[in-house]
Amino acid sequence: MGIFDGIENAEHFAGGKYIQPGLYLAEIIKVKQSKTRKSRPFYVVEMKVLESSNLKDHPLQTNMSWMVMMDQDAALGNIKHFVSVASETPIKEVQVADAEDSCSEENPLQGVKLRVMAVNIKTRADKDFTKCTFLPESMSAGEAAATHAKEVASGEPATASA
Repeated sequence: MGIFDGIENAEHFAGGKYIQPGLYLAEIIKVKQSKTRKSRPFYVVEMKVLESSNLKDHPLQTNMSWMVMMDQDAALGNIKHFVSVASETPIKEVQVADAEDSCSEENPLQGVKLRVMAVNIKTRADKDFTKCTFLPESMSAGEAAATHAKEVASGEPATASA
């Protein structure tokens, strides 16, 4: 038995850095669903940064990842929101099949561009957490910046008019 046995089944994870606070325009590279080494199921969206308000953490043309741990209470709602924006499906119409399709081998969301608004919030356990809200690419950069500024200032999720 050699040290490279099983290499034919190994996956390369080219995931980027987790999203840091800021406002971004990103292009979806891949959406995946799998399990961690400790068997925790997750859903991850790998994206390329096209515009960034936080060039220190997310320079242009670098990768960033949004990861949802499926065993968390907010997981399905957060994924539903992402799928709705990325697929241009009204949120009330997002179904199980839409979520399953989003992370299928066909990679149907590859190439989709969307805006990502990320702000730090405190959890009930008083820990920092980066909350991500997805906005359609069609929203102007100015309107996205205004929406982001409202959310940062209030500490509460802002609603976009797009």
